[in-house]
Amino acid sequence: MRALGCALLFAASTLAGLERARRLATRTRQLRQAVELVEAVGAEIRYAARELPAVCAAVAARQEGRRPDTFLRSADAFSPDDRQLFEAFLQSLGGSDLAGQLAHCAHYAALLREQAERARQTETQCARLYASLGVFGGLALVIFWI
Repeated sequence: MRALGCALLFAASTLAGLERARRLATRTRQLRQAVELVEAVGAEIRYAARELPAVCAAVAARQEGRRPDTFLRSADAFSPDDRQLFEAFLQSLGGSDLAGQLAHCAHYAALLREQAERARQTETQCARLYASLGVFGGLALVIFWI
């Protein structure tokens, strides 16, 4: 029974570390998708000059069904700063003329690209660390419990 408890402690700790590392990778991937969406909105506004709902529908057709106006629902790994940045993009979208909208999309694409680069750096630095901490934390718990 004690061996089973040790195995479960080790497995839980290891899985917790691996889950934390996976969340870092998911955040990076979702930020890259957000950049693609913002750039696609800018391109659609530039070339089609449609109303905002039509722009969102056209972007969704080209972006594997991801709509800019509903993207935040699926972006579960976003940090609060990421979420706030994308919400600010959505809230002020459609509030100015064509040149203003193009500048708006370019500005937020650059900001999101910076966030994605920082997330990639964090993932590079910390993903193996979290996985290792999970394994070694599990080993420490097992040794402590024995």
